[in-house]
This record gives sequence, C-alpha cells and structure tokens, in this order.
Amino acid sequence: PKFMRSLSPLPEEPMLLCADVGGTNTRLHLFKVPDTTTAIVPDSCMVYQAKYSNVQYDSFTEVAMEFLDAAKRNTKGLGMSAPYLGCFAVAGVVVDNKCNLVNLGWKMDGNQIAKDLGMKVVYLMNDFEAQGYGILTLEPQKECDVLQE
Repeated sequence: PKFMRSLSPLPEEPMLLCADVGGTNTRLHLFKVPDTTTAIVPDSCMVYQAKYSNVQYDSFTEVAMEFLDAAKRNTKGLGMSAPYLGCFAVAGVVVDNKCNLVNLGWKMDGNQIAKDLGMKVVYLMNDFEAQGYGILTLEPQKECDVLQE
C-alpha cells in the first residue's frame, strides 16, 4: 500500500499492529499487509486478535507485549519479527503522538512504544478520529440505515 512505501525498506513479511485503547479494555489486531491498497483488511490477512482488561496492567506497553507473546504462541511464531507499523486509537487527546489516559494513569508515547516493541513507527490517534476513518469504509446500501428522509 501507498503509505507503506514511504516507510521503506519493508521487511519481507511486514506485520501491522492495530489497537483500540479504551478506558476499560484494549483490543489488539495483528495482520499482514494486504497485497493491494484497501480500506478494509481482508480476513485472510488477519493473524491474531485479542481483548484485554486494562485494569490488570500498568501500561499499554505491558498489554502489547503480552499480546505479541500470545500471538507468537498461538500462531506457532510464523517466524514473526516485531510488527513493522502500529496505529492505535486511544480514548484521549493526542498531541505530538502522545496521550494521557487519565482514568488509567497511563501515559502513551507512540515514539517510545515503537522503541519498546522494536517497531519502525507507531501512530496514536484519538478514538473518535479513528471512528471517522472507519465510517469511510462503510457501504451505505448494505451497512447504513436511513433514520430520516
């Protein structure tokens, strides 16, 4: 995909890590880069996914490390290296790729998370911004109901 070309050179099998980091739970998805540019990741690219209760962890990095360990165990490793790119929707204000999740006491810094997890880059975005991007992938005729005409 186009956005990945700007991050060259790519590993042979680049993996992408996505997360929805809320005040209560974190949902993580690990997937292979699709062969074609697409707004929706095909099911065939999904490698592993899991949900975690945030109250059991001291930081997002701790959650992500546990997730990646579980992904290696449950996929028999697949010869996996660290994910190449991460994009995390977070329930808070994001400024300079940083966010404080006040109710959890977590401080997230995308650049530091990338270093800690051995990734090329991590982007943080507000969860409402992420929802806006998600709306762009809907098929209005199939997935939307008209509430008022």
